[in-house]
Amino acid sequence: MNQSNEMLLEKGRIITVTASIENRMTALGATGTGLREKTESLKSKLSAAAIRNSGYLGMLRNRVAHEPEATLTDEEIANFTNAADSLLDELEKLSGPAAAAVAAGIPPAAQVDTPLFATADDDDQDDDPPPVEEKHHHRRHRTLLEKLAFLPGIHLVFALVLLGRSLRRAAAYLVLAITECAAIWLIAVGFQKNNRPLLIAAAVTGAVCYLGGVIDRHYRHRNLPLALAAIPGVHIIYACVCAVMHTAPVEFLGAAAIGATFTVSVYFWTSGERELSLFFLAASCLTAQIATKRR
Repeated sequence: MNQSNEMLLEKGRIITVTASIENRMTALGATGTGLREKTESLKSKLSAAAIRNSGYLGMLRNRVAHEPEATLTDEEIANFTNAADSLLDELEKLSGPAAAAVAAGIPPAAQVDTPLFATADDDDQDDDPPPVEEKHHHRRHRTLLEKLAFLPGIHLVFALVLLGRSLRRAAAYLVLAITECAAIWLIAVGFQKNNRPLLIAAAVTGAVCYLGGVIDRHYRHRNLPLALAAIPGVHIIYACVCAVMHTAPVEFLGAAAIGATFTVSVYFWTSGERELSLFFLAASCLTAQIATKRR
């Protein structure tokens, strides 16, 4: 079985498992139309770890359902399995015969039918889920990137693409944090120079960032402390925490390792240590080649 078929099977398993979890929650009296809403309705019965696991499962489910080109790392698949097993164990302890019947595919008369594919309620997406299979042009694009990983120097393009992929879901939170830092700095400059228009513009920008973070926390990250998003200034920490949560760690570390070893290689080359320079250049290219195997 090739890598593409294995990925399709993993995506199908993620959708099936999350649907089963939703059914178990419904049997326990959960209300709502999606995993997030049902988890919220059972909040008083679930542990904090179970709520976090449910959020992670919902995030991965929406990703594979709404992004046909999405690929999952081995670490993400393992984390999904651990989170699903832990959540199912806790639901099993809370459940009775009715929940067991639902898990077996025998829904009670009043049960709301859970669709096989994820709905957009958790991610505020209104489009129907696109087909899971990868498109031909996307496969060609990946093949080109993997070839770049074998070319010394040019392999840095692959590292940049890898870095971009790792930060794709965290980009909005990084922009939020940077923009709010800039707004605070401009407010300080405005006070120093007694520039009223600058103060007003910076204050409006900071207020928009603050409100955006509070709204995001309410709808997407209720598991995080309210104080992180509600206190001005501290709100920057909230954006940074969310950025870390949505960063793909394996891809990020891979890109960092490629860039770091290449930088060391350049340093030794300029210092006249050609043998060490070639060694670290080979290590950088080898790291890039290993990273292609995990894609």
